Amino acid sequence: MRSYPLYDVMSWKDAVFLGLSLADMIGLICVIGTVWGIKMMSSPTTAVRGNLLGAASMAGAIIVTLVSEGIVGVGVLWVAMAIGAALGYVMAVRVAMIQMPQMVALLNGFGGGSSAIVSLMTLVAAFWTAGAVSADAVAFGAFEKVTAVLGLIVGGITFSGSLMAAGKLAGKINQRPIIFEGQSTINNLALVVTLALGLLAAVSGGAAAVAYAALVLVGSLAYGVLFTIKVGGADMPITVSLLNSFSGVAASISGFAIRNPLLIAIGAVVGASGLILTQIMCRAMNRSLGQVLSGKTTVLRPANGKRAVGGSAPSAPPSRPAPEKPVGGGGGGVQGYVGLARAAKSVIVVPGYGMALAQAQGDV
Repeated sequence: MRSYPLYDVMSWKDAVFLGLSLADMIGLICVIGTVWGIKMMSSPTTAVRGNLLGAASMAGAIIVTLVSEGIVGVGVLWVAMAIGAALGYVMAVRVAMIQMPQMVALLNGFGGGSSAIVSLMTLVAAFWTAGAVSADAVAFGAFEKVTAVLGLIVGGITFSGSLMAAGKLAGKINQRPIIFEGQSTINNLALVVTLALGLLAAVSGGAAAVAYAALVLVGSLAYGVLFTIKVGGADMPITVSLLNSFSGVAASISGFAIRNPLLIAIGAVVGASGLILTQIMCRAMNRSLGQVLSGKTTVLRPANGKRAVGGSAPSAPPSRPAPEKPVGGGGGGVQGYVGLARAAKSVIVVPGYGMALAQAQGDV
């Protein structure tokens, strides 16, 4: 963007467009299209059009980035995009709707992995010139270093955590929460060590900075696995939504590292929408985010193995009331309930709500 002194007289074009370049304006349109597409996906009647609008906005963002950065003629980029588009099309065509959660988790992982790679390469580029590592190779500010390290950490956690979530949802990995003694201490220690290595990567120079950055990537990948294994398969959709938010945050942070406003804006939109969805899902499932991430449940089990709520088992099972006779005609049995459904003025179907409300998803 061009800067103007306070009392300079702008042309009418500069006044209207605030000095934005054509690439900036197209990028802004892509951001607005992404936000509007997400809004349209909130309604079943407009969800398909919203999805198409979001895809078109992403395509526009890719094109404007290629043109503005002057890399349209780099052939390997077109080959990579063609391979990615082909794989994405095959996955989208073959996946069944019941498998959509694990596909979303996988795509979250790809987004986080991409942000981690961008951040890592940004750190490496700061100290790399003419095939040799040098602390004075590239002028690289402290802000860019810190944001690149943060993008590497969040992106790595998102990548490995999303792969674990996809594996659990697909039944490839044990869906039960994996909890062991001292797990919270190990998780916290892994996070602290990763952050400390990130600080060393940001303040170091030369080959040491590159080595620390590689260790940060390893630590973030390990923490992503430890972060996800505590969550059971039935609660995994909430974790996937949270990881979706992480992928947006990672993209936005890496956008700061490479000074790309378009990546910053779209990443922020994805991060905010994912976090809002996570909160909505937690409320709908009668769970707190802390309970989900820690693998805890509010339903306790007495010594006899039967379920009990409130921490104590009842001394005797409560007597069940006699079933009410259907009012729709036909007496009892299947026909009676068919008549009941026919006589109803309105029927509300809430799949899974009773199971979630009763905290029965762990047993199922």
